[in-house]
Amino acid sequence: MHHQKSVIGVGVRFKKLGPELGAERGPYTFETLGFPRGDRPYIIFNGIVSVDGVAQPTAGVDRLSSAADRMLLRRLRSQVDAVLVGGGTLRTDPICIRTAPELLSERGQQFQLPHPLGVGISYGGNVPDEHPFWQSPSPVLFLGPATPLARVAFWRSRVAVRQFDRIPEILHQLHREFAVQVVLSEGGPQLNRLLLAAGLGDELFLTIAPLISGEGGERGIIGGTGLLGRGLRLISVWREGEHLFLRYAIAAPGSGGEDT
Repeated sequence: MHHQKSVIGVGVRFKKLGPELGAERGPYTFETLGFPRGDRPYIIFNGIVSVDGVAQPTAGVDRLSSAADRMLLRRLRSQVDAVLVGGGTLRTDPICIRTAPELLSERGQQFQLPHPLGVGISYGGNVPDEHPFWQSPSPVLFLGPATPLARVAFWRSRVAVRQFDRIPEILHQLHREFAVQVVLSEGGPQLNRLLLAAGLGDELFLTIAPLISGEGGERGIIGGTGLLGRGLRLISVWREGEHLFLRYAIAAPGSGGEDT
């Protein structure tokens, strides 16, 4: 194992277990993340699972999370242009996309907008009419081809609406219309699978919680069935308490597991 190093980060102490990142303010600062900006959005995933791979325990995700995990989620949100949220997540999670107050100054040094775009995605428009997500500073709703025309009209009267047929079109529109360079997907599992199956996705931030859930079924961070075959390359490992924080590069499709 590589040498260890303790770093203070917003009230929690991290012990560095992986390659040196040079972070003195805790993990996942703008400098240490170093997300590239180019001619397409750079897509990262973030999730937390139990040791046996359950991301959605019956008792709720709070059973897995910790103060450190929530702090790192806030930091990742502060370092991207947009956050993707699927319809399933909107139906079950009272999520609101905004930069945490303590990170506004740091974000302001690198981004023009103080908050990332909150991007909701639904193939059929089955998202709740009342939800904290719509209180996000800049919500955008992408509606798929199965959305009834009445629902499209309803949402156009409330938020910025765009329509799509396939998942890659969403990323193209975000890049072209909103100048989005870095995207964070917070799922849920079906959205994550659709992105990966379309050959999209560049990095995965995965928190391993100190819990054996024992629950079966489709409860991971990737939903559905069928092989994806996307290899991973470990970039870093952090520890806080009994939680592990892993950062991986995702191999391109058909690369044989080698990161490109």
